[in-house]
This record gives sequence, structure tokens and C-alpha cells, in this order.
Amino acid sequence: MPLGAGTRVGGYDIVALIGAGGMGEVYRARDARLGRDIALKVLSPRIAADANSLARFEREARALAALNHPNIAAIYGVEDDAGHPALILELVDGETLADRLARGPLPVTEALEYARQMADALDAAHEAGIVHRDLKPGNIKITSDGRVKVLDFGLAKAAAAAAGLEPGSDPAHSPTITVHGTAQGVILGTAAYMSPEQARGKRIDKRTDIWAFGCVLAEMLSGRRPFGGETTSDIIAAIIERAPDLSALPASTPPHVRRVIEHCLEKDPKRRARDIGDVRAEFDRPAPLVHVPARPAWVGAFAAIAAVVALGILGFTGWRWSSSPAAPRQEPIEFTFGAPLNHALEAQPATISPDGRRIAFLARDEQQVSSVWIRSIDDSAARRLAGTERATGPTVWSPDGSELAFFAGGAWKRINADGGPAITIVSGLVDNLGASWGPDDRLLIGPANRTSLSRVGTSGGPLEPVTTLDTERENSHRWPQLLPDGRHFLFTVRSDQPDNLGVKIGEFASPSTRFLVNTASPGRYVAPGWLLFMTPDEALMAQRLDPRTWTVSGTPQAVAAPVRYNGPSFSGVFAVSADGRVLTYMAGTRSGSRLVWFDSTGRSLGTLGSEMRYRGLALAPGGRMAAVELADDRYGTRDIWLIDQGTSAATRLTSHPATDWQPVFSPDGSRIAFASDRAGASTVFVMATSGPGGESVIYRNPKGSAFPTDWSRDGKQILVEVNTPERAYGLVAIAADSGTPTVVLEDEATQVNFGSYSPEGDRVAFVSSATGTREVYVMSLADQRRILVSRDGGVDPKWGRDGGELFFRTRQGEIMRARLERTTLALAGSPQRLFRPCVSVDLVFVGDVAETFYDVTADGSRFIAACGQPEAVPSAVTVVINWQSRLRD
Repeated sequence: MPLGAGTRVGGYDIVALIGAGGMGEVYRARDARLGRDIALKVLSPRIAADANSLARFEREARALAALNHPNIAAIYGVEDDAGHPALILELVDGETLADRLARGPLPVTEALEYARQMADALDAAHEAGIVHRDLKPGNIKITSDGRVKVLDFGLAKAAAAAAGLEPGSDPAHSPTITVHGTAQGVILGTAAYMSPEQARGKRIDKRTDIWAFGCVLAEMLSGRRPFGGETTSDIIAAIIERAPDLSALPASTPPHVRRVIEHCLEKDPKRRARDIGDVRAEFDRPAPLVHVPARPAWVGAFAAIAAVVALGILGFTGWRWSSSPAAPRQEPIEFTFGAPLNHALEAQPATISPDGRRIAFLARDEQQVSSVWIRSIDDSAARRLAGTERATGPTVWSPDGSELAFFAGGAWKRINADGGPAITIVSGLVDNLGASWGPDDRLLIGPANRTSLSRVGTSGGPLEPVTTLDTERENSHRWPQLLPDGRHFLFTVRSDQPDNLGVKIGEFASPSTRFLVNTASPGRYVAPGWLLFMTPDEALMAQRLDPRTWTVSGTPQAVAAPVRYNGPSFSGVFAVSADGRVLTYMAGTRSGSRLVWFDSTGRSLGTLGSEMRYRGLALAPGGRMAAVELADDRYGTRDIWLIDQGTSAATRLTSHPATDWQPVFSPDGSRIAFASDRAGASTVFVMATSGPGGESVIYRNPKGSAFPTDWSRDGKQILVEVNTPERAYGLVAIAADSGTPTVVLEDEATQVNFGSYSPEGDRVAFVSSATGTREVYVMSLADQRRILVSRDGGVDPKWGRDGGELFFRTRQGEIMRARLERTTLALAGSPQRLFRPCVSVDLVFVGDVAETFYDVTADGSRFIAACGQPEAVPSAVTVVINWQSRLRD
């Protein structure tokens, strides 16, 4: 009979039952002496009733307690009190891998990261002479910070010892702790990961863990167990007699990872991988290449390449580039380089000069100012191009490789690649959605979301429209590439309708366009005839593209995976040289983020919900729930979900194929306003938070798009940011019951956004670029007077408990607090720095501002932020020379 809450076992107070299995019951308990929660595993009567069995179990458990590794859940000790012998274990919060797999397969990057940590845990245990014997998703937990914790290490042997059995002699004695499921389900969950020798009852060693590791890795990638069956007997028969079913592995699975799985699942232990450390090392090896080892940071990476060149692998010294398709196939060479000293790489393509000799990339200094850097293919030194400060997005090489075009401060500019003044080509733009430099010295550009492609001369002049946007079916045209014939071009259509998105080909002499590939990605033509594009699971693919007819054929082939990818923007961080010889990319990071609570000092107070890829965040008044945006990378769209702050349960609120985003709660939390692209340009909708359905349009902007930013405390008005395709030009207040608009602030010469009502409703905080830098202002609604609040850049203002407190974040992602006078429109001192959320994670920048999704409780005492994983920040650029030799003809 389970122990009730409050029952004391030794020095531990039972809090709640959290699981049960063959070894006994597991409870959350409170260690009163150390003031911490632990997991208390109370042993089953079968073990506890026999003194000899209990003694054997304690000996094994004490040996296991010596294990100390960050990926292994610790055994603190053994307790025996009033007939309740128990193990004292580390309490690991978070979901099990089995829980995660119940929602489907993991992205390749996430699966491999978890596999690395699992392998590290097994390696540490095997070095100590301990075999797990029962590795499976139910014994693997994922903590709130993305760390893997392997549970129940070696307890199968301890249980067998207690029962007087030879370890591994009977699969039925494999201990299983589960929170949900029938006993039959528990047995199946264990049997599916047994090695053939374990299923036969033979003596086992660490190679049994390697088998189970291969099973778990295959299941993470495919969402399906490699050995299935309706009964335990069926599963064991499959394990002993049949080859693993790996047909469900995604196409983006790197070949070397597939080989790792196959090697782990060799039925003969003598042919199986012998050491998990060797398996772990395989994950960090690229697909079959002549691999040049990376050196620390970026120093000396080309020394090894020079040696390869000296051996003649590339034909002869000096990089012999031949455009003839009949040239001998050359072995690929791969290397990586990192950021210059005291800089961080930007997550943008490292573009390659047309002759393949130089690489341009973006890096950010310690003051968070980005610039363009250039390095030669045969020299490890990189140099900064002065005059390119605050560059954002991909750079573009001129056809002869002598110049670069870059985007900074709302303008496209050109600069000599060897240095010199930067010359403005065209200004007054919003974004860098790609450009291509033609032999006629004109740029083909994607100037902004909600617009089509335009051309402009590199010496300046007006924008000339090239494509026509179908506003009922398309959101924007972006990521253009001029094709070698000078008449055609590639571009990407962003659409909320899955059938309408993808890579298209256009012709300057005709308004008609034609689809090539239906994928949310840039498309890049590569000589002599390939189309490169991304898939949502971060695979870079190549498909045949005939340059005579511009038609695709054949089956897409994987080039590299994982490659960094952004679904909502339809962008991938890769580039290729005009001659097709050199490819660059940044490795993908599919890890999600955690919603973390902080106090005003930056101390973490716990988490909300599970790990997901959060793209937006709003707290409901009263603290009952949070609204978040979750992206669907298949189509580049977003939906709004609600997370209950009591249970952390997530409920989908919107499910339209279009993008639904930027949620704002009504004062009582019963309704939510949000922007949606379902009507073409973003339009403001309102719906109840009680459940899906019932949404209705409340405001359309006749000049462009509209996004709700706040709801007044009296519930009467919704503050809305209004945009044209060129910029966010103002704020309007719409009546919450009718949608009738009233202009609050309008300035079509500058960017205006992030509007927020004061609690009293007499002022509004907002962000303006009037000074050339985005700054936070507060304006009186009575007389339009305004004051500058931030001093060196600021965004995302949010009011505190009253009108005397305003929070905002700096360009570096730090949370600031400004005190304001209550009776006059004035600051009460200089803004105070509070903390930077997610301080253990490097900053990810969007443009010149750190990307941080945060909100603050109504009383201003607690903050919540979406904290990503450390690997979210790019650390290296991968360069592959002669990469096409990996493709099938």
C-alpha cells in the first residue's frame, strides 16, 4: 500500500508518489536536514523481507553510489527505517525521454545532442566497471536546462543480486519505474531494448548497454523502435532473429550516424562496437571526407590544407579551379574556422567570392557591434572591413569579386573588398531579405516582408519592381539569385498557404513564374547543374537543375546536416561559390528554449512549461497563464499556445495555417488580441482564451499591417502598431468593442513600435528610431509631450506595478528599470540595470538588438524569459571544398 503524504522514512518526509515498478515505489520526499527534495525508492516486500537479499542489495547500491557524473542521477545512500528499506536518489525534474518520444521523433540535432550526453554517462559508468543493464527512454530524463540524466544505473544487477539470481539471467527481473501504463506496457518497454544475449539469458557486459544505446538513438531519430511486436515474445524473437527496422530514419540522418546505429545493433557482441567512448567519438566526425582537423578557434586551420595541396590532392599549388564538368573528381576537404579574437560569429551565411578564394562573414565585437570580415581560402588571418559597422544579413559579392554589398542602417551599401569608403546604393529600407549582384551592375533585392523583388543600380537610383506579389496567396518574395544566363532568377515565395510556398524561377522578360521546389527555404543554383535548398529538419539538399530548361529532375540528395535553419524567415545559413567548388555552412541547433522565472536580481526562480522553440511571450494579468508563439518550421508559420502557470500544461489556442502571433491579453485574461496573416497583411483578431475557435477580425490597417501591442487596464482600448511594407510608422488605439481607430502617434519618417499603456492609461511608452538608434520614450496622451527614457538604445518597454516604474531591455539584452515621476512627465534618476536573463547563454542578435522574449508580472516583482541553449549561438563556419564529389551523378 503506498505511503501517504507526511509519512516519515528515516529523515525524509514523503511528499507524493511519483512512480512504481518491480523494485518498489518511488516518492518525492523532503530531506529536512539538508532542505532539499529527493527521490525515495522504497523497496518491494520481495526484497525487503529477506535479510540476505537486502544485504546483497545494499552492497550493490553502495558500490553504485560511487558514480559521480553530471549525466548520471546520483544515488545518495540507503535508508532502513521501520520496515521501509529505501534508496535515497537524486530527484530529477523534467520529462522522461519516453514522454518526449510520445510526441514524435526528435530533430536530428536534438537527438544527437542527447545521444552524446547518454554516451558520456555510459562511458563514465563503464570506466567504473558498472553496466546499466536497463537503458531505455523511460530511464532517461531531460532536465529543464536540456541536460540528460540517466536513471537507475546498475540497479538491475542490484535487484538480481537481492533475488539471488545471476545478473542478466532473466529479462523479467529488469527493473522498470514508470509513472503511467499497465504492467504489460512496462514489460514491453523493457524488452524492446534488450540485447540478444540478454534476451537469451546469457552473461552480459557493457556491450549490452551499447546495444540499448543504439535502440534508443534509432527511436529518437525515427519515432519508432527498431524491434517491434505485439507481445514480449514477438519483440524478443525480433531481437534474436531479425535485422533492425531502420526504414523510418529520416533522410536527413547523417550517413555516419546511421553507421553508428548499425554498429551498435550487431547481434554478435564480438562484431558490435566494443566501447561507448568510440561510439561517442563518431558523432563528432563528419560524413566521409578527407577531413582536415580543426585547430583551436581559427588559428592555423589552413596549415593542414596546405599540406594536402602540397601532396597534389587538389591538382597543383595555387588552387586550380576548372569549370569543365569533365574534370577528374576530386576528394572533398573540410575544415572549420571560428570568430576573430574577442568576437562572436553572426548566424548569417559566410559568402564566397566568385572564384572561391575569399570568404566574407559577419562577426560582432564586445560592444555588440557587427562588421564584415574577410579571409582568404588559403590564409587563416581575417581582417575587418572598416565602414561596415552594424551590418546585418548576408553579404553579396560583385561578379568580379572586387567589391561587396552589405546592408546596414536600412541601406544597401557597396565597398571595395580590399578596403575603402562605403558607398550607399539605396536607403530607407526595412530589412535584408537577400540580394544578388548582376553583371549589369544592378542588385536584385528583397527589400522587406510583404513586398516583391526590386532592382536598383549599384551606383544608386530608384527601386524598379521586378516581381508582382499575389497578396491573397503570398506574403513576400525574398532570397533572390541571378542565374548565369542573365535572363532568369531564383527567389523564394513566403506564404501561409503550404501549397504556395517554395523556390520559384522567374524571367525578366516575362511576368510569369514557375515553381521548382515546395520548401520553406532559399534556393541556390550551383554549376554545373544543381539546386541547393533546406528542409525543415535542417538538412541541406541538392537536386538536379538543368541550366538549359531550368527544370528539376531526380531525387534530392543530402549534402550536409544539420545546417542552421530559421523556419519563420525561410532562411538557411549556407552559401556556395559561383563555380560550385566551395560550400560554407553553420551547423544547426534544433534545441528549444525554456521559460525561466527570475527575480529582479536575476536569480532563477524555476521554469514554466516544457522545452519548446518559443518565439514570443506574454503573461496574463493575475498570473493564471502565459501565451506563447510556437513556430512550425515546415511552413514557416506560428501559432499561439496557452501555458497554465499552475500545471505547466500547454494548450493550442490557434491552428489556422496562417501565422498567428503577437498575443496581448485583456485585463481580466478572458480574451486575447493577436495578429494574423490569414487575411493577407497582418490583421488584428480577438478571441476568448477559454478555447479554440470564435476568433474575429477587429481591425485592418488600410495602409498595410497591424499588430496589437497592449490592452488598456480599463479594457476599453487595444494599442496597435501600424506598418507599411517599408516601416512601422505609428500607433493607433482601437476600441475593444468595435475596432474604431484613433491615432495615438504617427511618424512616417521613423520607425515606431513596442507601444505600451501606463497602468493609469494617461501615458504610453514606445520605441522610436528618431535619433538613428532605437530608443524608449514615454509620451503624455493628454498633450503629446514626450521624454527620452533610454540612453544607449532600448526596446520592449513594459510597465511595472504603477506608472512610476518602467522596464525595458537594452540592445545587449539587459533588463533595465526606469523610475518616473508620478505627477510630472520626467525621469526620477537614471535608468538602473537589473540583470540579463539567461546569462549562461550567449546572446543571439536580430539586427542590432539581442533577441530576448520576456515579460514582467503586474506587480513588477518577477520576470519570465525564454532562455535558449548555449549551442544556439554559432561557434564555427564549416567550409567544404569539392563537396560535389559526395553527390551521385
